[in-house]
Amino acid sequence: MNRQTRFFFFALRLGALIGIVFGMAAGAAVLDPPLFGAALGALGGAIEGTALMALIGGAEIFLPRTRIGRALERAPFLVTLAVKLLAYGAVILLVVGGRLGPQLASFALGGDFAQAIDEQMRIKLPAALVVVSVGVIVSFLALVRQLGDLVGSERTLRDIVLGRYRRPRTEERFFLFVDIVGSTPLAERLGPASVHGFLNRVFQIPSTITKAMSTSMSAMRS
Repeated sequence: MNRQTRFFFFALRLGALIGIVFGMAAGAAVLDPPLFGAALGALGGAIEGTALMALIGGAEIFLPRTRIGRALERAPFLVTLAVKLLAYGAVILLVVGGRLGPQLASFALGGDFAQAIDEQMRIKLPAALVVVSVGVIVSFLALVRQLGDLVGSERTLRDIVLGRYRRPRTEERFFLFVDIVGSTPLAERLGPASVHGFLNRVFQIPSTITKAMSTSMSAMRS
């Protein structure tokens, strides 16, 4: 199992855990009796959290290596952000707006009891409110991810936001130098615009290696 797959399964577990926590809180506050509501909310939240992480988290983990992912990386920042927000918004609308978790959880109960639970949720917890809340959270995370890519990584963005570099500090860094054989004749033959696009593609390769090495070093230090 490669590193991406392991991280994907970790993301699924994290999504389920977050869904359980929020589901328990919402279920206890909305449904009667509260203890039953917390149990039902935990189950529904686990289902929705896992589904959202499988679709949205899976796209963030596996999509960059595909042709569509590489095209999004080359697109302008606002275009990439808009495409992600539209796609992720559709997923949220389908999963959360469709009440996938509560529907499956209450379906197990069956009959009139499940219908009574559904009516309570419709009255006390409108689907539109949940969709908007989850959408805002996911939009913020997508924005942070895109900004992190612009400055190198989410960790670098965090350090900038927290003011880590306002004063001089000593840090461990490594540098990767790349020499392209025949780059000068290539530039003369292709022209400035084409060679610039070629170099951007070449430098994406060591950038990927650098991120992997940085992750490994952080894991070794921890």
